[in-house]
Amino acid sequence: MAKKKSTVSKKIEKTAKKQVKKAAKKHPVAVLVIVLILLLLLGGVIGAYFGIPAFRDSVDKFLKGSQGNSSMPETSLHSSQEQSHEIHSADTSYEAGDADPISFHFLELGNANTGDSTFIKAGDNDILIDAGSKYGSATSIKKAVDQYCTDGKLELVIATHAHMDHISGFTHSNARASDGEGTAGIFYNYKVGTIIDFARTDSTAGVVSYYNIGRDYAISQGAVHFSAKQCYEAASTGELGSANRVYNLGKNLTMEVLTTKFYSEKASTENDYSVCVMFHQGKNSFLFTGDLELDGEESLMQLNALPKVELFKGGHHGSYTAALASFYDVIQPKRVAVCCCAGNTEYSVNPARSFPTQEFIDAAAPYTKDIYATTLGSFTDASYSTSLNGQINMTYDANGITLDCSNNNYVLGLSSWFNKTNDLYTKEMVVSYGESAYKSLGIKEGYTNIIERNPAKPSSFEKGTRCLTEYKITQTFKSVESKTSSSGKTTTYFVTYDCVYDYVDSTGKRITNKSTMPNRLWPSRGVRLA
Repeated sequence: MAKKKSTVSKKIEKTAKKQVKKAAKKHPVAVLVIVLILLLLLGGVIGAYFGIPAFRDSVDKFLKGSQGNSSMPETSLHSSQEQSHEIHSADTSYEAGDADPISFHFLELGNANTGDSTFIKAGDNDILIDAGSKYGSATSIKKAVDQYCTDGKLELVIATHAHMDHISGFTHSNARASDGEGTAGIFYNYKVGTIIDFARTDSTAGVVSYYNIGRDYAISQGAVHFSAKQCYEAASTGELGSANRVYNLGKNLTMEVLTTKFYSEKASTENDYSVCVMFHQGKNSFLFTGDLELDGEESLMQLNALPKVELFKGGHHGSYTAALASFYDVIQPKRVAVCCCAGNTEYSVNPARSFPTQEFIDAAAPYTKDIYATTLGSFTDASYSTSLNGQINMTYDANGITLDCSNNNYVLGLSSWFNKTNDLYTKEMVVSYGESAYKSLGIKEGYTNIIERNPAKPSSFEKGTRCLTEYKITQTFKSVESKTSSSGKTTTYFVTYDCVYDYVDSTGKRITNKSTMPNRLWPSRGVRLA
């Protein structure tokens, strides 16, 4: 049957060719004019496509639509080991120029705890920023670092601030001055060149003492040590091994030590003592701010000339405390890597404030969809962890940008965790109130409480963040349970509500239901996900 159809098609094609030739002989001028008009039209379309961005976007959108309209393909909602890991960026604005390569490796830490550790290969220099999240993480960190550091030497180590989730892996519990080579901890397993760490701390935790003992051991083995304040105030450019504001790391490759007022002044939180550094490769910049919070971000902007950045290590693990809209307006990151155990309630009993938070997403989304996170945790099981993106590996060199995560390369907004329901918002929502708050609300049967986020009317807790995502949760009172503390001094009221949800999902569609909302919402007026 197929053969028969093919023969008929050939006959039609042959007849059509004869008719065209006949017309050309009879009316040569008319045919020539028609051909010229078609060529002009074709040239106009091609010129408009390459010269008018809006026209090009419309054509691309139409072509994508003809292939299927799903803005969130099914495969993107599942972690897939079959996905091609290596992706070369199509971002033509990136140029390494005549500069040495630099690669960033955001490490998984071998447990269900949030923490930071980033290995950086800058020219011939091996650099480690932080070593969290627990003492035992040193084993996972060393295994990862040894893939790239082949001579057993870290030319530079940076410890951003005195919290366990950033420094415990440098040392070990109950560290003593008599400990030597091979003892657990990064300082005992690598030769270290230069150590730069926090200028201030208010912490009296044991991990700080153990860190200092480990650092002293590294110094006894030849390392040199400076605070970030000493480096910044040196106001010089030089090589590793001395205090400099800017360090030469290779051809057109440098690291700049930035400053905040909290290098000298007391902060309200240990996080604002974080060491901040910027790597520069030619005209490209890459920013690390430790766990800097809102006040620290404000100070960083005031005291440094911050450029737009190719890559930003998401501040404070993607916390709502590090989501200053004006800060993101300045740095406008093209890519963000978040070191966290996503969804784990280790640092907040409120799952809505688990890392990475909605406030962080709202702040970053206007500038990039390329947000990645290392590890996935659980709202209900504190011991559970698995890879989200896994170890996030980004290389910037003459070939462009290469993203090669150990598990998958899905952006956060298309991950199954981001879009999962039933974790944060359930049909019967329980809200806890202190006694005075409970009584002042006058809660009784039928009481209705409305939780609303509206771009035009940001609520007080969103101060300093960009409110892009719309949602409204209407809670209708069902029952209350009171619990009094063992001392009898405080009473907490747990109020159960029936809920109706009204929200805009990741595709921009408005949904109203009586069941659930996703864990997170992509800002409805932010950038497209796919």
